Parts: sequence; C-alpha cells; structure tokens
Amino acid sequence: MSVPNIIHFCYFGGRPISLVNYVAIKEAAKINSPDKIYFHYDTKPTGKWWMKAKKLCEPVKIEPIEEVFGQKLTMLDHKADAWRLQKLLLDGGIYLDTDVICNQLFGLLKENSVVLGEEKAYGKTVGLCSVVILAKPGANFMKRWWDGYNPVKSLWRGFRSSGHDLYWTELIIKYPYFLSHYWADEVKVVPFEQFYGFSWTNEDLKKFYKANEEIPQSYVYHLWSNGAYDRYLKDVSEESIKSSDTNFSRLILKYL
Repeated sequence: MSVPNIIHFCYFGGRPISLVNYVAIKEAAKINSPDKIYFHYDTKPTGKWWMKAKKLCEPVKIEPIEEVFGQKLTMLDHKADAWRLQKLLLDGGIYLDTDVICNQLFGLLKENSVVLGEEKAYGKTVGLCSVVILAKPGANFMKRWWDGYNPVKSLWRGFRSSGHDLYWTELIIKYPYFLSHYWADEVKVVPFEQFYGFSWTNEDLKKFYKANEEIPQSYVYHLWSNGAYDRYLKDVSEESIKSSDTNFSRLILKYL
C-alpha cells in the first residue's frame, strides 16, 4: 500500500487566507493531482483568496488538540504539530504547511512508510522538518514519534515546552531526527537540498526573496513564513509579484 494520495492542510488562528496560502493549495493540486485536499481549520477562513482556494479543497472544521498526555498545549504551533501527527498516524496521507509550495511530484516517495526532509541551517543538519510529512496509516515511525509526547513512553522526557523556549521544536524537529538514527528502515529521509532547497537563515531567505540567481530544484519550497513574514511577505500582492523578478516572484507568478 502506498501513502494515500490525500493532502491535508491545517490552519489555526482565523487569519485571512493570503495570496501565498492560495498558491500553496493550488500548486499542491496541480503538481500532485491528489484524490482529495482537506483544509482543516478551527475558525472559518476569510478573504478574497479564500474564495478562490475553497474551490480547490474540502474545508473541514476541527477542534485543536488542547493537551497531550496530560501536558497543556498553549501555543497554536504546538497544537498544529500534535494535530498533524495524530491525523497522519490514524489516516495517513500527505501533510503540508500552508506556506509550502510544491515544485515536483512526490511520485515514488509515496512507496515509503514515512517520508521526511532534512532541516539544515548554516550547512548543518538540525533535525527533520515537519512542514511536509508523507505517511501510511498506522506507520510504526509515526507511532514512535507520537509516543515521544508521552513522558512514560518517550525516549526523551515527553512534551515539555511552554512557549518560545529551549524545547520549542524539540518534539517536532529534533525528536524524529533522533528516532531516524535507530529506526532508519521505518522512515525515508530525503536530503535537505533535494527536498527543501533553502533554509531559514538570513542569507538563504535573501537569496530566495530578493535575488534571481538560480536556486536548487527541490520537491517543495518552504517559505519559512514565521521568520520571513515581516521582511518579505507582509506586503505581498499581485502587483508586487508581477513587478519584481526574483526567485520568489517567479515561483508565485506561475500559479496566480
């Protein structure tokens, strides 16, 4: 059995859907031809780009996960992290963050039980990035990952972040990287350069958003909106995209 050809997006917080979010959904549909795209949300999305996006997906109202194994989740990011792991463990499929732009067909990657891409910064691997996850239902690796939140079963200490602290990305980026060294047969780890192409460092973001020199062809481009929003994404519009010549504008313009 292959990874189900179903794409899941998760959108918490009720912000208006942006041009970039719309392109992420549209490109996921065009590149991967999924059987279904589900857009899971806690507060009904709004905005003109949502009017376009909802024609490409099935909106699904959900309740965020408020706690895991007795540990409260106070941050939206942590609630979304827990939700994606639980969803893929139960149903399988392809999870994408709403700032991930598909560039190549996942194709044969779906023959693996679980697929994750390396996350690198300054040339060093810092973990496995969870903004894209391919998984078969009930995959062993996903079960081990989910158990990492449980202080009784975790090989570390369970979930222990209370916000933007030392443990912020511990369970969602560092823990799967740790697991991959012991259960390499349960997860396909795709090299960073092939999967994501560029990182969240200032140098890489500038190269993507402001330059037009060639960047690696990768399965996806993650826009790293948490770090890039104020500098590069806040004022993005159709007009600004059409009037600039950068890696970012060329990528987005193809799908407007």
